[in-house]
Amino acid sequence: MDLTTHNGSALQVSDQVFGADYNEALKLSPNDAQIRNSRGHVYHQLGDFRRAVIDFTLAIKYENGNAEAMANRGDIYMQLGYYKYAIHDFL
Repeated sequence: MDLTTHNGSALQVSDQVFGADYNEALKLSPNDAQIRNSRGHVYHQLGDFRRAVIDFTLAIKYENGNAEAMANRGDIYMQLGYYKYAIHDFL
């Protein structure tokens, strides 16, 4: 499975602007599922699917079965054509 960046400039933008507040919040509370899910959503919107999947996966880990994070991760898998993984997240 290849979760590459959809838009090369998204990495720079997300780290410098959009992800900055979430990055700071995660320094204080690294296991917070809601912050992970929110930052994952930003990465998803920017096309940085790899980082989004990582954050959604951690949100699911930190809050057992976080339904919102599972649906968000499933959306990415659907976009990328990884239907088997998407179905798992949607069920």
